[in-house]
Amino acid sequence: NKPGILKSTMQDGAMVQTHPIVDKEQNAITLRSVKEQCCTEPKNEVSAHSILDADLESLKEEFNRLHPRLYNNIRVRFNQSFSMQTATKPIENALQNLESDGWYTFLCQTWLQKRFGCSQALLVQSCTAALEMASILCEVRGGDEVIIPSYTFVSCANAFALRGAVPVFVDVNEADLCINVTAIENAITSRTKAILVVHYAGNACDMPRIMDIADRHKLLVIEDAAHASMSTYL
Repeated sequence: NKPGILKSTMQDGAMVQTHPIVDKEQNAITLRSVKEQCCTEPKNEVSAHSILDADLESLKEEFNRLHPRLYNNIRVRFNQSFSMQTATKPIENALQNLESDGWYTFLCQTWLQKRFGCSQALLVQSCTAALEMASILCEVRGGDEVIIPSYTFVSCANAFALRGAVPVFVDVNEADLCINVTAIENAITSRTKAILVVHYAGNACDMPRIMDIADRHKLLVIEDAAHASMSTYL
């Protein structure tokens, strides 16, 4: 067997696993067999409380004793921790300035405004909050109808139902699970106030056709891009 390879065999009805162990004196990996009793009486379960109550100092000593022997001379590490030194200070600064209208919020909003070419970008704690704000800004009232894809998150409907509007569900495309454009036009009535499109799972809706329908019927369009920010429709 090559050093470092785990191997399992059956002996006397029990599983025997071969584990790599570092021999510090020879600076090489040797093999040790550890027998796991698979067919014996069940052992008493160790509760989480008993682990927490264990002598932590003894565990630390055991870890410090075993760790160099097991890991220091292994050429291929199990994992390599990564840290970017240039990010440490900004992260610490951000944690000390968590105001919702603080410096980093301003920076993020400014970046979004430049990236999307919009006059105003506001950061909120969730897309649910953003949809509720959109409902208010659209001045949705009781009796209004808002066209919504049938396959979406419940907040899409709740945001408008809270204002008394009626969610009108239409089907989605089988290929991309985005709202079906033909179904939108068929669902429009004299009470339709807005169209909510949900860009689902990284897929962008057919916005040119949707905006054409909205312009012809003088409807507002709200885009839920939680799944597809900065995606494009080709």
